Amino acid sequence: EVFKEVWQTDKLLTSIDGVAISPPPELGGFSFAVADSHWFHVDQGATRQGRHAYQGALYLEETTETDYVFRVLEGSHKWHKKFYETFPEVARKASKYDFYKLTPEQFQWYQDRGCVQRRIPVPKGGMVLWDSRTIHDNNRPEFGRANSDRWRFVVFSCMTPAVWAKPADISAKQKAYKEMLMTAHWPSQNV
Repeated sequence: EVFKEVWQTDKLLTSIDGVAISPPPELGGFSFAVADSHWFHVDQGATRQGRHAYQGALYLEETTETDYVFRVLEGSHKWHKKFYETFPEVARKASKYDFYKLTPEQFQWYQDRGCVQRRIPVPKGGMVLWDSRTIHDNNRPEFGRANSDRWRFVVFSCMTPAVWAKPADISAKQKAYKEMLMTAHWPSQNV
């Protein structure tokens, strides 16, 4: 229903992105958050200009500001085109995989343009949507947090209008479904 409302159509295709399951760091195997660390990234390359998708995350467990919290650089989607114009080598890399992880210099570039980091706590059963041009990540749990037994359970999904798909996209989706494979964030274009 959320994607139907966003796109104003019920004729949608869905991605088969993936699931994030992470145990509490207190159990060992995963580390706690480190101050000023991040893996802020973008999932839309330079060849896709404008809004192409809203990515989604369905939270099967609550997340607070101190546990596996989703983070965005507010307003970063407005700088998508300018970012790739400023860093042409990044544009080439990001367009190949529709993914790019920011360097410290590039993170600062966004901050210099007023894009501030915002944490988005999500209740159990809640869903977050974001423009695929948005710089985002998730942060590891903080040491000493209140909910030391909390796991991360998130299902990633994206839906876009089916009319955007070409026959090759439909074939790729059918193959992924039959073979129980994951696809990229793109439900309708270059699956």
